[in-house]
Amino acid sequence: MCLAYQSGSSSNKFSNWDDMKDAYKGKVTKFLKGNKPKGSPIPKNWFEKGGTLEIETLDDGSQIWKYTSAKGDTVPYINQQVKFPKQYMFPDEDIAEFSIGKFTGDRELDKKAALEFLRSEGYDEIPDGYVLHHDYENGKMQLIEEEIHRIFTHYGGNYYNK
Repeated sequence: MCLAYQSGSSSNKFSNWDDMKDAYKGKVTKFLKGNKPKGSPIPKNWFEKGGTLEIETLDDGSQIWKYTSAKGDTVPYINQQVKFPKQYMFPDEDIAEFSIGKFTGDRELDKKAALEFLRSEGYDEIPDGYVLHHDYENGKMQLIEEEIHRIFTHYGGNYYNK
């Protein structure tokens, strides 16, 4: 189904693999290879788990892929990058997002820098139920709900900023 949002933008929403294959008329594999955000969930598997996928194409040709889990959690991938909504970040805004300068390319060194920051804010460790996420913006760390981070697979800032 194609829905118009803004002048020139369009959206396709899928809840099963057959509809996605039909929409791309035998070229779904080629479409996915050229458009699916790196590391994002594989649509066929996502649908089998009860999830949906909406792909919005903007006027400039860029895309927003919105994955919604069977539980109703939605996370967009904007310009190939996962963008975790604030609702899935740690509730204390002072530590939900913070900078460690620049990523080192070494997860352990970045974690060490993040822990130094958290200690300066009164936290001895990463809060239970949350994980450190390397945002695509170099040096920006986020505390994301562990389950959300696991379900909405992605290539994060560590990959892109090595």
